[in-house]
Amino acid sequence: MQVSPKIIQKLRLLCQEFLNKSKLTRTVHNEQLISYGVSAYLWTLNRGKVSLTSSGVELAEASHWRLWNPNKETIKLVGVENTKRFFISKKAYLNRPTIVDLFCGVGGLSSGFHAAGFDVALAIDNDKEACEAHLKNFPETIVEKSDINDIVNNIDDFFHSRLGDNPVNGVIGGPPCQGFSYMGERNQGDERNLLTSRYMDVVMHLKPDFFVMENVPGLATSGLPIKLSSYIKKLGKSIGEYASNVVDALPPVSKTIAKRDRQYRKKLVSGCVTQFVGQLSEELTSLEVSAQYLANKIDFFHTQFEALLESQISAAYGDVLDVKAFVKQCDDDINIIIFSNVIDILLKEKKLKDSECETFLKDLSSYLPAGNRLRKTIDKIVFDYDTTPPSGVHKGCTVGPILLHLIERASELYEVSKPEVLNSAQFGTPQNRKRMFLVGIRKDLKVDYSHPSPTHSIGGVGGLKSTPNCLEAIGDLPDIDLFDSLIDGHEIPMEGCKKDITEYQSRMRLEDILEGDMSLPRETWNSDLLDCSNRTIHAPHVIDRLRTLEPGKTEPTSHKPRLHPSKQSPTLRAGTRENKGSHTAVRPIHYEHLRVISVREGARLMGYPDWMTFHKTKWHGFRLVGNGVPHNLAKSVACSIKSTLY
Repeated sequence: MQVSPKIIQKLRLLCQEFLNKSKLTRTVHNEQLISYGVSAYLWTLNRGKVSLTSSGVELAEASHWRLWNPNKETIKLVGVENTKRFFISKKAYLNRPTIVDLFCGVGGLSSGFHAAGFDVALAIDNDKEACEAHLKNFPETIVEKSDINDIVNNIDDFFHSRLGDNPVNGVIGGPPCQGFSYMGERNQGDERNLLTSRYMDVVMHLKPDFFVMENVPGLATSGLPIKLSSYIKKLGKSIGEYASNVVDALPPVSKTIAKRDRQYRKKLVSGCVTQFVGQLSEELTSLEVSAQYLANKIDFFHTQFEALLESQISAAYGDVLDVKAFVKQCDDDINIIIFSNVIDILLKEKKLKDSECETFLKDLSSYLPAGNRLRKTIDKIVFDYDTTPPSGVHKGCTVGPILLHLIERASELYEVSKPEVLNSAQFGTPQNRKRMFLVGIRKDLKVDYSHPSPTHSIGGVGGLKSTPNCLEAIGDLPDIDLFDSLIDGHEIPMEGCKKDITEYQSRMRLEDILEGDMSLPRETWNSDLLDCSNRTIHAPHVIDRLRTLEPGKTEPTSHKPRLHPSKQSPTLRAGTRENKGSHTAVRPIHYEHLRVISVREGARLMGYPDWMTFHKTKWHGFRLVGNGVPHNLAKSVACSIKSTLY
């Protein structure tokens, strides 16, 4: 057995146990550990009795095993070079710059900054499960479950009560991004977009040396002007802003109707929109449609949609809801849904050109009397389109109004970097996941910041290290379908893992630590168990579909991609919480087994070591993993900042 960091952690646990009792119980599992402890002169044995040496006591009482000053016997056992990597000097540890992590999630950014030698003093999120997992993974960090809006409303008291007068060197964080993600609804009015501004409120209050905002690439251009026709088309989407308004206006349904309330309501409304669009398409496809025809016909279309919506809502709610009054309440949203879908169909059928859209709206308005609801709808659409906040250019990069506003605010105190999109695969993560980073350095520090350069490439092109592939990341993990205990549980013995492992897997399993890595592995981690490995039971017909799915291809029915053993994973997605429909993320199919990947396998593909934990359920576990920032990418940005400033 190699003397690895994992072994040293186990030796420390035994030292702590021996402080309280001197009788030693020998087992097959600890026999080698006992021998190592004697060789490292952590304890002596005399007829089964254990006597801790002074070094053993020091190891037991150290704040963390990595902060212990190893004795010469341990150095000889571990090796000089390994000792330098495995242990952290107290001076380096005490001199770590202090940071605050906003929207911390499970700790993706935190893990990278910890490893780069930062002290995450405070981490904040309003997600209960994320906060619980973050606290387990980084127990030295103060973790607060709080709403950022409440914090900003009482900002002085909040931070002073948690941090006192201690300076904050940096603020990091990734405000929730679903409002402008390429894969989400891209709703500019989404309240979550405003959280980017709350993030900047905290930065401008604390005035740290630096800030790092991480987000999806879509944030950089979110809000950039689009063609009027494209703008109108997106308003009527079955999952768009105005359909969501109707969803949110519906009262919750009882659990006897649906366990996932909002998801049920969302399906109800989106189903009505989809069905209506089908009917509408039949009507408009066979006609030469003019502005005058549409002006005369729009009330009929409105009545059609109302009847469809009333029918579906009545079936779901019965007498609990005054359906007609509810539909009347949603009249403005319904108008926009109907009208935008009419325009979309006309454009698709080439009965209307993009360039003619503005003229068509003017003609249509001329046939409508003042005060007509369609005319009001057209006026609102045109007004909202014309009053879109301006975009701009920052350091040669065109940015949308959301990011431009943040940059303009920050520029009062900070030299703000060009927004840079980095791919985690270029920094040693077995996943193609692109994230945008915006970094600000306080102007009075007078230093120039550069985003990190890639350290890895596919196949090691350009003299860089080769990016690990899926096989090299998760190939050592056992087939979870062989363990019935994982149907209801999530832990299995590590004995089922393969012994021959890759360099990447050795770091995940704490068999090794990279030079310069200053992270503190969770000491409550039981390294003999592999957690977050719940099974997913697929129906026989699903397994039959997966049987013929080739690695690297996407299953057409479920849209699940299948991992390729010699390639990197596609971007892992997060799913949603209860308030957004409790959607389970689309998880990739394992490259070898006929199932989706486990939470632990997903964590490996994000670069999260096995000592990090998430949640005992698949839904929350994969949501936390998919919402995170890949460890190596976060660490690369953190190292770049540290070398610039400290």
